[in-house]
Formats: sequence, structure tokens, C-alpha cells
Amino acid sequence: MEFSDIDKTLFAFLLALKNVSNDLEEGEKSSLNQQLHRVGQQLKLKPERWNFIKRGLEGIMSDRPVLNREFQSFLTQLEIIESKLSSEILPTDLELEQELETEQSIERRGFKPGKSQESLSQAIINDVVVPTLLSSNPPAVTQKLSFLERLQQRIQKISPDDFSSSTNP
Repeated sequence: MEFSDIDKTLFAFLLALKNVSNDLEEGEKSSLNQQLHRVGQQLKLKPERWNFIKRGLEGIMSDRPVLNREFQSFLTQLEIIESKLSSEILPTDLELEQELETEQSIERRGFKPGKSQESLSQAIINDVVVPTLLSSNPPAVTQKLSFLERLQQRIQKISPDDFSSSTNP
């Protein structure tokens, strides 16, 4: 299965957020939550404006060097192991219902998953990223997402040689 650049960017961002969430100070968490909520709203309403939304994510990370460093690391690793990833890492509907703070059932928007690459990206955005970013505490929610744990374990299982061979031609 091939994930789009949008998918990899969002996965890397969620993994980075998960890794740094315990290191954030209370004041920083509040500011970050507001910024993440804004990005979540943009993704919910206008996901086709991805370049604009991505700049918003980059702005969030530019203010937080540790988050940016984690993001860059995860993005690089995801690009390296992409061919070894499968849809098994994606969350199930049951996981999403149990792990995400939602006041109502998950709203299905866009295309039915599985029809195209675009529909997979839309499902990831609508079912995972938007509810996470619109939650009251996105960094805490990333701690509960079991699919992120599966993805992180998959990254860690890949041999360090795989990473060094792809960075040194």
C-alpha cells in the first residue's frame, strides 16, 4: 500500500506530537491546542487547501524546535519504510470510537475508503486527524491512539541499516 505525501506528513506530525506531548508546559499546551484546533478546522472544512494547511503546521513546528525535529525524523523514517507499511497500521472503526473524544458517532465524509488514493487520504483526515486536532487536548489524544503505537513500533522494527543506506548513497 502506498500512502500519499499528505498521509505521511500527517502521520509524522501526529507521531511527533505524541512524542513531545509530555514535555510541553501548561501555557505552551494551551497555545498549541488553539493552533491545532485551527488546523483541524481547516482540514475539516477545506482539506483541498492542503498547501495552505501544511504551512500552518510548519508554522506550529517552527515555534517548537523539538516538535519540528521529531516531525522531520518521523517523516524521513516513514518515507524510507513506506513500501513496508500496509493498511494494517490504520485504525479500525472500533479503535477510533474508543480512543477519540467524540460527542457523536464518527461523521463519514468524502469518498468511501478503498476506492482510490484520494479516498484513503480523505478517510485518514476525516476519521483520525480532524477529530484528534479538534479534541480538547490533541497531545493527550495522540497518547491514546493505538494505531500510532503500531506505526511507531513498525518504524522501530526496521533495521537501522535501512535508514543509513537510504541516507548514504
